[in-house]
Amino acid sequence: MLDLSYNNLTGAIPTSFEELSNVYLLDLSHNSLSGEIPQQLTQLSLLNHFDVSYNQLTGPIPQGGQLTTFENDSFIGNPGLCGSPLSKECGNHEVLAPPHDSFVEEDEGSADVIGWVIRCMGYISGLVVGVVLGRMITTENHDWFVETFERRQQHKKKKTQRNTR
Repeated sequence: MLDLSYNNLTGAIPTSFEELSNVYLLDLSHNSLSGEIPQQLTQLSLLNHFDVSYNQLTGPIPQGGQLTTFENDSFIGNPGLCGSPLSKECGNHEVLAPPHDSFVEEDEGSADVIGWVIRCMGYISGLVVGVVLGRMITTENHDWFVETFERRQQHKKKKTQRNTR
């Protein structure tokens, strides 16, 4: 789950979002994102909620993958967007999907903010897992925990006392 709505994000949607293969919710609504929706987002196969409404996005909505399953309200508020599911057609120009490994210039400020958010989510989830596991170990095996670490403390005290003599 990645909800970055109402964060005043600017610039392009990073193509690196395609690496978020386990994300099932991507909400970028109510920001100031611009440019096109990257074709790479069609590769997010677990995505069941996608919202880029009320940004400044332009161009055709990529067709393929999970992006074709979202309704009009996922894209509204972007007057420059066109194509299905919106009623606004894109015209006669044909849009080619960029190659998977092509270089797409991104707004570094936006990518930095999003990168920090992703890192923070990882650190916080690791901290929570560590605290929960530590609590489980110390409460369910309290006697073992106290016995083991008490012995180590006593051993260190004896060793310190011998070294000071």
